[in-house]
Amino acid sequence: MMNIAFKNSIVALVAQSVTLILSFILQSVFARTLGGTYLGLNGMFSNVLTILSFTELGFGNAIAFALYKPLQEKDDNKIDAIMTLFKKVYFCVGMFILLASLLFAPFVGHFVSGANVPNIKLYFLLFALNSAASYFLSYKRTLLIADQKGYLNIINQLSFKVFVILIQVYFLISGSYFGFLITQILGTLISNIVISKRINKMYTHLFTLKKLQLDPVDLKQIKESTMGGMGQKIGSIVVNNTNNLLIASFVSLMVTGIYSSYMMIVTGISVVISQFVNAITASIGNMAVVTHSKKMVTIFERHQFLTVSLDTIIATIMISLMSPFVSLWLGEKFILSNVSVYLISINFLINMIRLSYLSFIQALGLFKMIGVKSVIEAAINIVGCLVALKVYHLGINGILLVTLAINLLFNVSTEAYIVYNYGFKTKMEKLFIPKIFSIVMYVIFSGNVIMFVNQKLFSNAGVLTFIVQTIVSIILALILYLPIFLLSKCSDYYQNIVMSKAPAFLRRRGNE
Repeated sequence: MMNIAFKNSIVALVAQSVTLILSFILQSVFARTLGGTYLGLNGMFSNVLTILSFTELGFGNAIAFALYKPLQEKDDNKIDAIMTLFKKVYFCVGMFILLASLLFAPFVGHFVSGANVPNIKLYFLLFALNSAASYFLSYKRTLLIADQKGYLNIINQLSFKVFVILIQVYFLISGSYFGFLITQILGTLISNIVISKRINKMYTHLFTLKKLQLDPVDLKQIKESTMGGMGQKIGSIVVNNTNNLLIASFVSLMVTGIYSSYMMIVTGISVVISQFVNAITASIGNMAVVTHSKKMVTIFERHQFLTVSLDTIIATIMISLMSPFVSLWLGEKFILSNVSVYLISINFLINMIRLSYLSFIQALGLFKMIGVKSVIEAAINIVGCLVALKVYHLGINGILLVTLAINLLFNVSTEAYIVYNYGFKTKMEKLFIPKIFSIVMYVIFSGNVIMFVNQKLFSNAGVLTFIVQTIVSIILALILYLPIFLLSKCSDYYQNIVMSKAPAFLRRRGNE
């Protein structure tokens, strides 16, 4: 089972890394051809459509959880009934997005501060069509993921992503945002059709059954999970996807484009880590069916230690390297202040620390417990951001401060409590909050050390200088984190894995 999880994780990591590189190339071409205004417009459209997709309400996660047990028990009738329900819901979500977008389109221009973009309504509707198309036929992808064959889904997405980006670069060079959006729509539709046909062949025994109905007990369980997922979805959308809309409305579209560039780096790195970590969520869900809670605690602690270690090192490096990278990538006019960089990096760290908790909440089906928390989170965030923007005029930094405060003081502790209390039936550690604060302070300290060293060693800008600067930053980050790694009780587990695999690896190398 863990070999399958490892395969899914490795494929996800490689695919997302390739996608990230291609996305940076696309963003670079976008900024240099259409400029910061269209870059901000693209980011704003993305956030608006994510907000409109709230109708999905976390239903996909609830379905994935509902599929774990019948897949393990090979209960084809129940699987078919679940997938039939899923198909209907996702079709309705896609249609809602189309209709809501048609109603919103006449007002989209009012959310753009200080910019006049021709055909903005048409561009928004094309963006909306792509978002809606992502729900048609895509419901079958969840079956692959729940059945621990997520790597097939990832390969499909990567293949079409490469093809689409290459064509989009051509249209951007030609100065056609219209062609850019049309290519995006066609890529989404064809990708869904291809993966749908493949899944039909793989699960012929399922899709040849009559469209069955779920029994009331199973339907009630999915509804309860969806209600919790609804709260989580609303909270996630408000906290993570209103920033660009607020900046575009209260600051400017150009600043939105600059912020979007930084967030593209953060999102890219986050998705790479998330893909790697979440690829084993289905395996966790399957293990939870048969594994005792005490063993699950051990699995969780190892999972969390690896995730936090990786996130801490990356956040430390981000503080020093993000602005130099953006300057080299897009130009100095796209650089944010150092305060903004610190806030973005720490927000990234906290969101990634939450990743282990959210993975286990999904795998253990604790959606109902997290729903109310997420609604409260959303309400506090939107009010706090508006106060920071309208009353204190803090701009981007105000939004980032509010989001950080919510994540640090509310989200992490609540999610940890839910996992330990309801998932593992045990108490969480008493010094949890001080531990999180100590991680944040460590990252700020280490980031400052690396930034100081880089400023002393490197004065010239350029690709070669940045490469050397990156190598130095990585080495310093690893050296600074090594004592913390060695002092952790979970480090022994990973050291033993390395020591047990090293002799066999060296023998193979020696025989070559």
